[in-house]
Amino acid sequence: MTMAMVEKGFVQVEGTKLYYETAGEGEPVLLVHGAFMTAAIWDSTVAALSDRYRTIRFDMRGMGRSKLGTTPYRSHEDMGRLLDALGAEAVHIVGLSAGGQLAAEFALAYPSRVKSLTLVAAGMFGIPETERKQADDAAFYEAAGRGDMEAALRLWTLRWLCGPGQPEERVDASVREAFAELSRAGLSGFATFEMPQLLDPPALGRLGDIAVPALVVVGDLDYDDALHAADTIAAAIPDCRMNVLKGCAHIPPMDRPEKFNGLLADFLESV
Repeated sequence: MTMAMVEKGFVQVEGTKLYYETAGEGEPVLLVHGAFMTAAIWDSTVAALSDRYRTIRFDMRGMGRSKLGTTPYRSHEDMGRLLDALGAEAVHIVGLSAGGQLAAEFALAYPSRVKSLTLVAAGMFGIPETERKQADDAAFYEAAGRGDMEAALRLWTLRWLCGPGQPEERVDASVREAFAELSRAGLSGFATFEMPQLLDPPALGRLGDIAVPALVVVGDLDYDDALHAADTIAAAIPDCRMNVLKGCAHIPPMDRPEKFNGLLADFLESV
């Protein structure tokens, strides 16, 4: 990738500006990161795809370099305005974790603008959570709520990157440090963050309306919740294939980048 192929900047949406980066040329691929992360989560994916595609990534409202701005807001509308500004009419969309919920919402709200849908360790409101995940959520929010962001970051990295119950040494120290750094930026607006308004009726009950080819990816070391969500989503979308990555937790682009990016590239090529 050459610097001439990379574009960075801000796009005005309703009530704020979103930071974005594009790289490469070809069919556009929109990459949507998870909650309290940043566009940097996709570094390996951009490197893998930008010789054949135009990758588009951005920091969500209230995370990284994008300010929260006025509320309420809808993330799928933000994505639509971002694509309008960048001249991208129809895209392949890839969503990680909570970004999977938003990617599915975009596909339902703007079906003519989506060529394919990839949901990676996707969260989906309406799917029950296990007690273990709820307890880990509570521990994280307790640390963040008292302002101990270093403790919160450690909990965050252990559960999402390394995997629940996994030793931190499972993931290389440099990768753990990179994930903690981007998560620190993603969590910078935590104290004042407000959730987006979700699609109504909810996306979970409408997955059968998604008419484009879809790929669901989940790691076998992720929470049982994520594995159950992957099964539920893959069964509901008519044209959907599913892949379980061995030895991988919640962040495939950083945990198993070569395997994940290869799967994604093969899927995009097939559609």
